[in-house]
Amino acid sequence: MIAVIIAFYFRLKIKIDTVSLTNKEVFTEGKELILLGFSLSLISLLTTLSSYLLQIFISNYKSVSEVGFYSAGFTILNTYVGIVFTAMATDYYPRLAKICHDNILVKKLVAEQSVIGILLLTPIIVFFLVFAPTVIRLLYSKEFLPIVPLVCWGILGMIIKAVSWSMGYILIAKGDSKTFIKTSVIFNSLFLILNITGYYFYGLQGLGITFLINYIIHFLGLKIITAKKYDFNFDNEFYRLFLYCILICVSTFLCLNITLVVLRYILLALLVLLSFWFSITQLNNRLNFKDFFFKKL
Repeated sequence: MIAVIIAFYFRLKIKIDTVSLTNKEVFTEGKELILLGFSLSLISLLTTLSSYLLQIFISNYKSVSEVGFYSAGFTILNTYVGIVFTAMATDYYPRLAKICHDNILVKKLVAEQSVIGILLLTPIIVFFLVFAPTVIRLLYSKEFLPIVPLVCWGILGMIIKAVSWSMGYILIAKGDSKTFIKTSVIFNSLFLILNITGYYFYGLQGLGITFLINYIIHFLGLKIITAKKYDFNFDNEFYRLFLYCILICVSTFLCLNITLVVLRYILLALLVLLSFWFSITQLNNRLNFKDFFFKKL
């Protein structure tokens, strides 16, 4: 209610000419928008349903406390780390919708957004991998430390999600409701099946592994769909950068298992520094925010 009041208040400050439309014109012009809105609502419902069914399975197979662990782990992945996607979507979707009819511009914008996404997420992922136990203690308590494997495996999938997430907006921007619904139903069903299988065999760690696998499949699926329908693809330079970021994240994950404590801490410290240096350098080369920062000062 408060949000509506605030929005209405600022809406009154904007002068917009009144346009008279018949009911037929409203439904004719707004048909695609209505279908897209229905699609987004339906997919949101399916996502919630698949998560709910998974929680029912976990509760019946193990216990309610395991459901709490699952919820805590995925809250870290989708909320605390996923805030990057929320921030980017505010600017990304309007720009993409504006140029959706030009596949060349779409390709350029999606590639740029994917690059920004993986460069922002790489140091965050490395940081969470290195300090996962500490972060979990700060956000929850030491009783939630069993979710460390879930978070460490799952967070590797976030860097792949950054790319598939950027590609997924192509379907929304183009108003391709049928393809969007079909792919979302398939991916949500697969997500549920993979998670149930992963948890059944490997517990909480299995949920993290299947989270990673799910986004690998999601990336490959959207890559095939967007290439076939919209002639979309990434260039070799993007894949090189993507590979570098993946290598940094995977190297950090592997170093967590080094038994020699001193060597493990040295390598992890170097990887943290490398991830921040690499991301800042690459972002500065593309956005030149260093000059912008000094101009502001």
